[in-house]
Amino acid sequence: MAERLERGFQRRLLDQFAHQYPEEVSLTEHEMFDGRHGDVLVNIHYLHEHGLIVAKLDKTLNTPLRVLSAKITAKGLDFMANDGGLGAILGVVTVRLDEDTLKQLLITKIDATDADPSAKDELKESVRKLPSKMLEKLTEKLLEAGLAHLPQLVPLMAATIHNL
Repeated sequence: MAERLERGFQRRLLDQFAHQYPEEVSLTEHEMFDGRHGDVLVNIHYLHEHGLIVAKLDKTLNTPLRVLSAKITAKGLDFMANDGGLGAILGVVTVRLDEDTLKQLLITKIDATDADPSAKDELKESVRKLPSKMLEKLTEKLLEAGLAHLPQLVPLMAATIHNL
């Protein structure tokens, strides 16, 4: 079956559908198929299952499955775009840590150090008392310091991801 999935043919199908967007393309007697009904059906069904197109299929009791028409989806257009389309923009993930969570994370990391217990207690108390703006600035500085040492952090990141 995999040999019937042809990336070049799928690309030509998507190009054809993109040129007709937002209209559907009738596929009952399409010239680009050249008697390849089975391969067309396999590739269209594959693109349909991945959400790149919406295909209208017809199956009656006495006839084989046929593709009547197809239309490229927004996901399909984004796939065809060199920049990822709106999907790349809309797919941005924003991570927010509230103030209490961030303070607790810092305190946990302070506790895990080998520093003198009285120095750790003093630093933890300072973190607890930090106003929002100063906590934001501290977080920014810690992130910059971490990124400056990124090569040393790669094994730690890999181990952390592996353990999630």
